[in-house]
Amino acid sequence: DIYLTGAQELRNGPIDLPVIQRPRGEVLRGMSLQQIFDFLAVRMDGPAVVPLGHLAVDWILPDVAETVRVELSNGTLHSLPGRTHASPDATVTGDRAALEDMIATGTAFADVVESGGVTITGDVERVLAMFGSLTDFPLFWNVIEP
Repeated sequence: DIYLTGAQELRNGPIDLPVIQRPRGEVLRGMSLQQIFDFLAVRMDGPAVVPLGHLAVDWILPDVAETVRVELSNGTLHSLPGRTHASPDATVTGDRAALEDMIATGTAFADVVESGGVTITGDVERVLAMFGSLTDFPLFWNVIEP
């Protein structure tokens, strides 16, 4: 299939498809917390967050009575729902609905914090920097043409 796609691009140019960069709200509601944080991990700009070093964050979602242990290490984001750190660097508290809305609408994390959708205690600046590095990467790219 990739060879045929390359041949088609050489003859007709790249396919111009409308791209959905983020999932819709109803899709997010059907995702587990692990899937949501995995989605955030994929969007994390790893090289940009490496200077932040190791960061341990506990997410508390009171509306669904859930917690998520989030850890930034070597530019990668790891999460473990249902767990917390013994001594987190920061704690983020907010409803799951606010998290889903942030992802679905593309609202910056700092704006969600400023509006009161979530609160941060502890190392606020590093948490804002970490979630400020979320990037929309292209989902499609040219197979043949640069």
